[in-house]
Amino acid sequence: MKWKFSIVRRFWSEYGIFIVLLLAFAIQFALLDARTLHGDEFGSINEAKQLGRNFNSVLYFATLNAWLSLGDGEFWLRSPSALATVFTGAVTFTWVKLAYGKEAATATALLLATNPFLIVYGQQIRFYGFALVTASLSVWAFIYYLKHGTLRAIALWGIASLLAVTTLLLNGLLLLCQGITVFFLSQLSARRKIVIVGLVVVTAILLVALPAVRQFAFDTLAIYTNADSRYSASRGLTFTQIVKIPATGFFFIFGESVYPLTYWLVIPGICLWGVAFAIGARRVWQNRQVAVFIALSLVIAPLLLYLVFDPLSPPTLQGAAPRYLIFLLPLLIVLGAAMRQSKIATWVTVSLLLVNLSSLLFYWYGDWAYTDDRIDWRGVTRWVSNHITAQTSVLLDGRAQEVASRYFPPAWNQSSLWTWESNGTNDLAETQRIIVISNDFHQERRSQTTALMRELEKNYIRSDVWANYPTFIYVYDRADNHAGTYRVDRVTGSVNLPVEIYGLEFQDIHLPVAVNLKGRSTQISGALRLFDQNSPTSRMLPLAKPTSVHSVWLLSNMTEAQGLKLGTLVANLKLIADDNSFHTLPIRYGVETSAWNERCQTATCSSIYSWHKRIALLGTERYPESWKDFEAFIFAGKLILPNPISIRALEFKRVESPGTLYIWGMMFEP
Repeated sequence: MKWKFSIVRRFWSEYGIFIVLLLAFAIQFALLDARTLHGDEFGSINEAKQLGRNFNSVLYFATLNAWLSLGDGEFWLRSPSALATVFTGAVTFTWVKLAYGKEAATATALLLATNPFLIVYGQQIRFYGFALVTASLSVWAFIYYLKHGTLRAIALWGIASLLAVTTLLLNGLLLLCQGITVFFLSQLSARRKIVIVGLVVVTAILLVALPAVRQFAFDTLAIYTNADSRYSASRGLTFTQIVKIPATGFFFIFGESVYPLTYWLVIPGICLWGVAFAIGARRVWQNRQVAVFIALSLVIAPLLLYLVFDPLSPPTLQGAAPRYLIFLLPLLIVLGAAMRQSKIATWVTVSLLLVNLSSLLFYWYGDWAYTDDRIDWRGVTRWVSNHITAQTSVLLDGRAQEVASRYFPPAWNQSSLWTWESNGTNDLAETQRIIVISNDFHQERRSQTTALMRELEKNYIRSDVWANYPTFIYVYDRADNHAGTYRVDRVTGSVNLPVEIYGLEFQDIHLPVAVNLKGRSTQISGALRLFDQNSPTSRMLPLAKPTSVHSVWLLSNMTEAQGLKLGTLVANLKLIADDNSFHTLPIRYGVETSAWNERCQTATCSSIYSWHKRIALLGTERYPESWKDFEAFIFAGKLILPNPISIRALEFKRVESPGTLYIWGMMFEP
């Protein structure tokens, strides 16, 4: 057995890198066009078509511009990024070999080739593959300079550094760490180093403390990157930004499709990487110069990004994300791969390879992701096509328009939601069916779409829904005879309540949801929010026809309901009769409704639907329960009248109490 193992080891030592590069190519191009394009990929295409407006990664956009002239398929447009990630493995192999030898270099290239984080961004029309390969070239040139110190080495380092920063401005953090490494390795005395570092830090703090400096810096950055936002005020430091530092390490290891509480994979994976780091770090330190560079980079870059730049940025700017530090990925992997050749090192490397491949399965076949690329727009197109008629108009918000321009047939009557908002309902006077499609994370724009849906309800009735956050599709049919009113189903008693584009709290729900209540079936099509601090104190809902009611089933739940006591009044439901008399029914916490992360505590309220609410790793849009994992509920609470009455309208009235009440459905019993 020993001689067989020796032969395999010699073969791997000689030809392993070629096998690794072939594996990288195969994995990177596998299922390259399986997913439809999403948000930021459309942004990259637009930047390439308008070359010169965004100088951040201008090299990538210039390449993509040329690529577009030869085709526009998903596979074709994603291939430059995929090729760049394959080349990253070759460049990384080169600099690791220079620093730590061939065995460590091959192991690093293998773990990089199968790394789920890298593969995800290599399979997108984004500049991160280019950014990483040029950053790796910069690392190689820097290590070459440390080893030789010649003018030629300095020139190579300078050229590679310029290339790195032109493909991603944040690669400048890597160059900064290289410069700091040279400073600490210099012959200056420790006292002088401390004095210089102190002066630099104090000067930097004084500069960023000036609002004018921050405004100039971020407005210049916005112009450089063709961003719409401008500096108004800093968002400040929050706990979320601190958590992003270890979260970045997690995503670098497992990718962005492994849910953090997938214990069977996450716990062994963390343990294995911990062992690999402990063993590999000793080997890395044997090359002190490179070790200092790796250590400084892994510490300084995340601290500057998350604890300095992100807090100083304006709230309108997108929060910092792990992908901004993609240049650190090979440095982290080499810590776990630079083990001396032994049977233990071999088994640890094989185990890490299995962790990588298991994480990839979640990317290809899982149902959760940290990013927004899981919507199958070909499937959405098929669903919408089943509702298209000769008199149908499709109204699209901004990001939905990007998708529609690629996947929807041109023959469909499509227009912008915002154009319709400015022109009013006259443009839709002859339209019998309207399909509203929203695909936006931004709270303000979601609120605008909800407001437009309210206008539609004056002349249309909602007939169908499909929702998988952040995509919402609502089908409305004209109902001139019942304009501005809400129907009651004659068979089930279900009320066709208004709905809205709900927030990230409910992103794990996929609509519609069929539920059964006492033998009667109904469908949950969305939520009506009642009430928050910005909403009116009451909401009147006139019915299409007078309806006889003896009891009301309310499908509801509450968020942010911490501290409420059993029986606390949270809202009133006012039933208005034909003769304008009315009867008021209380909606009480724990009796007719309850918090979405708890159960009702009385017999009059029970869970009718539950789902797994997962951790939402959010920044500025976080909510009180965003970092919690629990089983969430929608409750059915029964409100009983003393005697049956015929009602023509119902009204929800606000009560001053904590929490936000969501109405998911309503059923009348005669």
